[in-house]
Amino acid sequence: MMRHDGAMRCAKEAMIMALSRRALLAVAASGTLARAAPVRPDGADPQDRDAVSLRDHGADPSGATSSVAAFAAALAAGRRVTGAPGDVYLLDAPVVVPAGRAIIGNGGTLKIGANAIGLKLAHDGCEVSGWSIRGNNGRYAVLNTGRGNTFSNNVCTGDIGHFFFSTGADHVTAIGNRVEGLSAGTEITTAIVMEKSRHITVKNNHFEQIPVGWSVQIRDGSSNFVVADNSFLQTRWTDSRKAMAGQRVFTFDLKSRCHLKKVQINGRPLSLGYAISGAGPSYTVTFQSGRAAGEIITLVGYRGAENIQINTGSHDGVITGNTIDGTGDSGIICLGSHLLVTSNTVRNCGYAGIAIYGDQNYIAVTNNTIADCAQLDDGRSSPDDPRLASVFAGAILASGEEATITGNRITNDAGTMRYAIRINKANMALRTDGGATIAISGNRISGDYADGRISAPNETTGARINSIAVDGPEVRYPGTIDLDRPWINAPPPDDHFGTKGFGKTWAIRDTAVRKDGAASLRTIAGEHVEFALLQAAILRNCNVTVSFWAKAVSGSSYVSVFTALEGLLHPLTAQITATTWKRYTISFPLTAKLADTILIRCGATSGSANIQHIAIVGHRL
Repeated sequence: MMRHDGAMRCAKEAMIMALSRRALLAVAASGTLARAAPVRPDGADPQDRDAVSLRDHGADPSGATSSVAAFAAALAAGRRVTGAPGDVYLLDAPVVVPAGRAIIGNGGTLKIGANAIGLKLAHDGCEVSGWSIRGNNGRYAVLNTGRGNTFSNNVCTGDIGHFFFSTGADHVTAIGNRVEGLSAGTEITTAIVMEKSRHITVKNNHFEQIPVGWSVQIRDGSSNFVVADNSFLQTRWTDSRKAMAGQRVFTFDLKSRCHLKKVQINGRPLSLGYAISGAGPSYTVTFQSGRAAGEIITLVGYRGAENIQINTGSHDGVITGNTIDGTGDSGIICLGSHLLVTSNTVRNCGYAGIAIYGDQNYIAVTNNTIADCAQLDDGRSSPDDPRLASVFAGAILASGEEATITGNRITNDAGTMRYAIRINKANMALRTDGGATIAISGNRISGDYADGRISAPNETTGARINSIAVDGPEVRYPGTIDLDRPWINAPPPDDHFGTKGFGKTWAIRDTAVRKDGAASLRTIAGEHVEFALLQAAILRNCNVTVSFWAKAVSGSSYVSVFTALEGLLHPLTAQITATTWKRYTISFPLTAKLADTILIRCGATSGSANIQHIAIVGHRL
């Protein structure tokens, strides 16, 4: 479906390999690709001493009274503390766990007191495993600040801030846990959180119907992490009505309280023009204007937000092999840097499937399967500010530096996504060496998209997109700027190019050439010559590349490529100061509000330069 440019592909593969190697070696060296081995400060195995039971140390198995003292006594008596099946132990105050302890539930229940912290892993080499953990409006079930600690094979239910919160820790593992959010009536802020921690593994966990918050969050200051092989389920709760002519008010029953909701009209999201009321699961939608007869009005809701969120300030991580089915927000949010997001399956998200968002850099999004996202996003109004267009109405959002998006499989059978991939980077640095801030290649995209398969909208002067690379079909501009034939001031105009200039001479035809050709264009200090592409409309909805060879004789010359937005010209400029022949490129998408206007200006601020082989080519977005 797409044309593969060999050089571009090799460069991007090299980048992905480098990024993958950096991320994978970092986490592998730390031991986080496998389950982290507990650190035993004294070298003793916790099972070398007899296990002690909580009941033997006075724990109330009914959960009616506090078991804090019993936990403390048991932890002092032995390294392996066990619960009993069917028992419920109330922790209404923090229990500080000594180093090297294993706290094994055997199917018993930890009931966290309201607004309480349960277990504090402030020391090293500890394990909390095999518990049923009841949130009970607690703050944290387990707070980890130590090294080599593990949270594994627990079943977590009920309302809580966090079931596992790790901060300032090292070699942290959360593996094999199950979080059942349908039992939570109000909120799980985030089920598993890693903050300012290093060498992290979050693997083989299952998250279901998490309300309001996130499932996994890697916060600022965290590094060398793997989020792998987890599964996430958020049901897409829906109810539909057929409108009568002029009907404004509709009632729906979503069968669950949903914190994130939007309306669809005939299967397409709608963000504005109505209000939703009700505490759930029943809701009322009131439109500002009456609907047309026969329209299918559907209320779509989800219980919770992002499944995986990688915060700004976190770095060197791998997000791989995760399965996401539904969320009221975006499936995977990448705000960190040096990330590899690969081989995940994402579908039915309210907003984007995978979103690279913010000022992060060095992110590769490769070989993911993404389907039927943007269930809540019409692409016209932002969830944060309805006056702004949303950028989350598709499979992948790319707004970082040094981002590579390749090998992904994207489908839109539901028809809700307006684009497959959207570029939304503000203040992009111009790459005149042919490099790309965002490179998109080798993706398999099927379905219809209202804003195109790759959307790169140049809509404002403050957020101009340039220096991207795509591998869509090539579109060559007809005609060339012929510098070889005799000319004065500028090559004569024709059907493809108009010419004009500034100054007395504009430019000089010079016989100094790189290798081939009879002549080059030599700039003059304080003057310029300008070429207008009279058939620029041919390049509409293409990523346009203007390339040329140049060598400075002295001083500083330039080539600027101008596009027009709402009547104002905006330049992208390559400065020419190198005194040897060098190839320069200027690239940009001719999309959205940009006019079908492209001007190429060659001039000098001081001294002069020779310019040759000006080429213009586009690749379809």
